[in-house]
Amino acid sequence: MKSGYIATLLLISALLFPALASADDIQVTSENVIFVGDVSEENGKRLVRNLEIYRNTIISLVGLKGKPDDKPLRVYGTKNGKTITQFTGQRGIAGVYTEGLKGPVFVTITKGGFKKDNWATQVALHEYSHHVLRGMSRDNYPRWYSEGFANYLSTFKVEGDIITIGAPNVSHGRALKENRWMSPEVIFGSIHNYPRTNRFDQFYGQSWLYVHYMQNTPELGRKLPVYLDNLEKGQKPIPAFESAYGMTIQDFHKAARDYWGENAFPVMQFKASPSLLNPEITVKVLSDDQALLAYADGQRNFMNKDTAKSLLKKYAKLSEPLQATKEVRLGQGHSAMALDDFDAAEGYVSAALEQSPEDVDVLSLLADVHYHRLAKAAGDDTAKGAIRKFAGEHDPMPVITRFEDVLKIDPNDNTSVTHLVTLYGRSDAPLSETGKKAAEVMAQSYLTPTNVGGHLDLANIYIQSIDSSKACGFYQIARARVSTYNDAKVNDDTARVKAFARAHPQCG
Repeated sequence: MKSGYIATLLLISALLFPALASADDIQVTSENVIFVGDVSEENGKRLVRNLEIYRNTIISLVGLKGKPDDKPLRVYGTKNGKTITQFTGQRGIAGVYTEGLKGPVFVTITKGGFKKDNWATQVALHEYSHHVLRGMSRDNYPRWYSEGFANYLSTFKVEGDIITIGAPNVSHGRALKENRWMSPEVIFGSIHNYPRTNRFDQFYGQSWLYVHYMQNTPELGRKLPVYLDNLEKGQKPIPAFESAYGMTIQDFHKAARDYWGENAFPVMQFKASPSLLNPEITVKVLSDDQALLAYADGQRNFMNKDTAKSLLKKYAKLSEPLQATKEVRLGQGHSAMALDDFDAAEGYVSAALEQSPEDVDVLSLLADVHYHRLAKAAGDDTAKGAIRKFAGEHDPMPVITRFEDVLKIDPNDNTSVTHLVTLYGRSDAPLSETGKKAAEVMAQSYLTPTNVGGHLDLANIYIQSIDSSKACGFYQIARARVSTYNDAKVNDDTARVKAFARAHPQCG
C-alpha cells in the first residue's frame, strides 16, 4: 500500500454530540461505495447517497465523463476519536484515507450522525475529497493544497435539488477570525508533511482560504500545473511557488487576506438531475460474526505488530464455520506475516489457496509472504550503512515469478506491482516485459511524493531500458527529498542516492 496516510486532524473533538441510539452494524452498498458502520440505516444511507452525489458533482464540474470507479471505496465508520485510534493505530485524528489492500479505504467518525453540517459529515466529505482528487489526477499535490482543496470541496451541500460548493465553513471561519495568521512560509513549506504546529485549525483554515482564492481567481488557477511541475522537478517550496505565480508568497498571502476581508465568497451552485440525486443503494444488516470479520478486514489496511496480535485474537473468536473460510485464513496469514511468523503465514494462505486456487487476493498474499521472508533475510544480512540488495543466496527470481504470475491475472494488483518494482529496483535481475509494465503502473498509480525508495527503484529500472530521462527525473526527486532528512542513517535512501549519482553522472 501505499505508504503514507492523508489524515484529518481532530480539531474540535471536545465538542459533545448527542449519543446515537443503539444500532445494528450495517453494510450500505452503492455503485462506488461500500460502507460498514454501527449506525442507523437512515444515517448509513444518507452518507453513501451524499458521497455518490458528491462524486458525480465533482466529476461533472471538471468536465469528466462519469464511470464507475475501478474498485469501490470502502468506508468504515467508528464512533469517535478513541475508537478510530483503536482501528487505525493513529492518534488525534477524525478521519484517514489510504490506498488499501482491495482498493481505496477511509475511516471516519460517526458520532452525531451524517446530517448536514454535522462534524462527522464534514470529516467524511473531507476524506472523500482526497479520494476524488486522487482519482481525477495523478499529480502529486503539496500537502497544503491537498488539505485546502479537500476543505473547499467538503463545503458541498444538497438542499432539495440544488447543490452548492464553496460556502465558508464555520470552523475555518472561526480560526481565521481569531486573527492568528500563520506565516505563509509555514503553509507553503508544507509539501510532504503537515507543519510542526499545535495550531492545525489555523493551518486548515488558511489552506482552505488560499485554495478558495485560487479557485475564484482564474489567472491563478491556470498556473497551478506550472507550480506542480516545479515541485516535481525538485525545486524548493518557496521558489517553486513564486516562479510559477510570478509573485512573492507574502504578496499572495496579503491578497488572500484582502479576499477574506471582503467577506464575499463566490459559490458554485446548480440544479441536479433526479438520476444524480437518487443513486441505487442496498442495505444489509450484519450478524455479529459478519461485522467482526468486516471490521477485521478493514483493520488489515492499517497493519502493524500490535494490530496483528489483536486481529489474530479476533479471527479466533469467529464461529467455527467462518474460521475455515478463505477470508479468515487470509486475515490470519496477513497477521502472522506482520509478526514475522512466515511459516505460520504460509500455512494459513496455502489453506486458502486450496479453496481458491486462482483467487488474486490469495495468490498475491502468498507471494507477499515469500517476499517479506526474503526481504527480512536480506536485511538481516546487510551490514550497517550498506545498501540492501537481493542477490546471491537472497535470489529474487522465485518471488519475482510469483508476483508476475499474479499480474498476468490482475496487472494493477497493488501489492504485486509495488513489491515487484522493489525486487527489480534492488537487484540485477533481467527486466521482463511484466516488470516494465509494473514499473509504469507504479509510476502512474501508486507512487507517492514521500516514497523515496520507490523513486529510486523506478530510477534503477527506467535507466536500464525504458526511459533514461524519466529515470533521471525519479532520481532527482529522491535526491531532493533525502536532502531534507534530519537523520541520514534512518534507512539506506541517502546511500542509494549517492550510489546512483556515481553510476549515472548524466543525471546531475
